[in-house]
Amino acid sequence: MALKGVQPYGPSFWEVIVAFRRFLSSQAHEELQQHAVNLYVQAGKQEPDAVWLLLTSTVSDTEPMMAFLKKHKWEIDHNVQFILQTLE
Repeated sequence: MALKGVQPYGPSFWEVIVAFRRFLSSQAHEELQQHAVNLYVQAGKQEPDAVWLLLTSTVSDTEPMMAFLKKHKWEIDHNVQFILQTLE
């Protein structure tokens, strides 16, 4: 796993989790989706608030300040629900 044992550095960590959201899409290859889910689960173990904020802002209407993250066209809801439930 790419993030396992790595200490997150704020800006770089954020850039990684923002960039890889598209691979959670139901339209992505199944194996690629699984790797992305694993990345977010591991990231969520290190920085749960950042992962929660990013993923919920991507799939739902949140604060207007975070609206730029919203990407309904990616259809990532199913994977986001799984990731967030895993992190509870």
